[in-house]
Amino acid sequence: MDSSLSFSSVQEHWLNYANFCKKTLEDREKTKAVLERATSILYLDPRCKALWEFLIGEEKEDGNHKNVGSIFNKVFQIPVQYVEALLKDFKQWASSEERQLEEICPNDSDKLTEAQAAIDADEAYTEKSDEEKAAAVKDKLIRQLEAEAHASVTASDRRKRYEAII
Repeated sequence: MDSSLSFSSVQEHWLNYANFCKKTLEDREKTKAVLERATSILYLDPRCKALWEFLIGEEKEDGNHKNVGSIFNKVFQIPVQYVEALLKDFKQWASSEERQLEEICPNDSDKLTEAQAAIDADEAYTEKSDEEKAAAVKDKLIRQLEAEAHASVTASDRRKRYEAII
């Protein structure tokens, strides 16, 4: 059996079940629970972009921005296909003026502390306002997460080439 057809079918069933919960049962919590379960089962499969997007969309609709940030952070640690589309969505979401730094990187205070320390140590920002420094920290976090996403995809590509050789 072709594994990509098998995966496609599994992902489709999860998406259909989540849509059923959302549209027929009108149960947002059940919908998110189904999506969280699906992404936990298919977590390392790079083809589950549609599930991640659905889950991110649900959290955005509910205004759960810390959850959105957590999901993006998790996704960027694994090699997801079509990561550029997710990165574009992340950058748009994270760059909005009302987005707080703690929402962008909610479960990783080290990243936030590291970004803040780098900006504080940069002499170019000594005379800047707190708002300008916060914007610089936000930009640094966005660039850092983008680099992590690209690194995970690069590592995945190397692994695929290695497996093809063997």
